[in-house]
Amino acid sequence: MQTITERELSLYIKSKVLRRLSIRRTDSGRFRLHVSLSVDPLDFVLSGTRNKPREWVSLDTLANHICAKYGAACPIALSLLEQPTDIAISESIQHTAGAAA
Repeated sequence: MQTITERELSLYIKSKVLRRLSIRRTDSGRFRLHVSLSVDPLDFVLSGTRNKPREWVSLDTLANHICAKYGAACPIALSLLEQPTDIAISESIQHTAGAAA
């Protein structure tokens, strides 16, 4: 599993290469933030201390984290998938930028 730091994710958002953020529930019931980039076919997991995947206890705390760290620079859309353990968040930076132009 490849990891990505907060700093790297911020740079990718600013560079507009973020394709999708996905929230996935772990077996323990916590949530991880997975990152897909347009420049890399691999899926990355946001890391915390000691390069281990960062986990949140609830969707509320994860949503607050996303808003606090990335704010308006990372508009998101939430779509529920058929599998209850996966919740996809599709970034729409390019779509929003295109609509504003």
